Amino acid sequence: MTRLSASDCYSVLGLPVGAPWSDVKSAFRRLARSTHPDVGKGVEEGDFERISEAYMVLRDMFRSGETFKEEPPDRGRTVDFRKFMDPLVRASSWVSRTVGDISRKRREKKEEKERRFREERLKRAKKVDDILSGTEIHIDSLLSRVDRSGGISERQRLLRRLKSALPEVRGLALQGLKGSLCSQEVLSAVEESISLYGMDEVGVEAVVSISDPMSSLRLAMAVAPHFGDMTLGTARRYLRWLRALPGGPAVYAGLQDPVSSQVAGLLVSFWPQDLPFLPESRVSSLLGRDQEDLLVPLLRQLYRRGCPRVFLPRIEEISQNSPSPAVKAWSRAIVCRSTVV
Repeated sequence: MTRLSASDCYSVLGLPVGAPWSDVKSAFRRLARSTHPDVGKGVEEGDFERISEAYMVLRDMFRSGETFKEEPPDRGRTVDFRKFMDPLVRASSWVSRTVGDISRKRREKKEEKERRFREERLKRAKKVDDILSGTEIHIDSLLSRVDRSGGISERQRLLRRLKSALPEVRGLALQGLKGSLCSQEVLSAVEESISLYGMDEVGVEAVVSISDPMSSLRLAMAVAPHFGDMTLGTARRYLRWLRALPGGPAVYAGLQDPVSSQVAGLLVSFWPQDLPFLPESRVSSLLGRDQEDLLVPLLRQLYRRGCPRVFLPRIEEISQNSPSPAVKAWSRAIVCRSTVV
């Protein structure tokens, strides 16, 4: 490898001969950004090494206190200049390739893990469905035998089942009483049952068919204390029903924050537009939960309704530290809007 002369080094860096050390450093940094193997596109192979060599030669010249002198023509001497190059420069290409390989392998491993998880979840779901289907058939058979052995009316038998500790039995009874919910006797029994046990998705589907708004509101209020224990599907159906009821928003505002981040996020997302938003103490508590399912709808509501300045420090912290792109996007939007205002 032929050692570059000082004048050649200046030429490689695009500087006039004799330029000061500060110009040499600036030129090297500028050219290194555009020719480095990790970031440069369409550059000739070896450009970065040649720029680095020119920088090292001039750096040694300035460190030794030498002034620039035009060097005689090259007489064919060759020097392996690689031993003078910074180890970090020589290793940069290797590090780039290694990091790329590691990232690719991690990504492939993560995708394979997610695929196996989805397959396992589908298997479990199918197994649960099979078990529940068999259980429902078995319970139906048992109840039919009990009905034949008693002398009470069908409605009375169904009303008794509403007091069962088994949710499957209560669900079947509620389905059987669906057409009689206009009766005060049935309505009172259903209200007592859901006040004690709450409701699942089957129960919600049964009670939403009630045409009388006041009766619907009674049942909605009875099940409200159990909102925190609802599954995502049950909570979604219940909240939609509640928002449509006259007087429902007042019940909505009193619902407690559930433990499930998905259900809590649903509560915030469905919050009626004409209803004042959560009090500051509840918002502060929810902002302390680092869960994407909850934070995204909460930040979206704060952005649309106007975010009180008391929450800005916490939201700015979330925008810097959250691993979720969606959470970062909404939190940064709130911070930017507050800065403009």
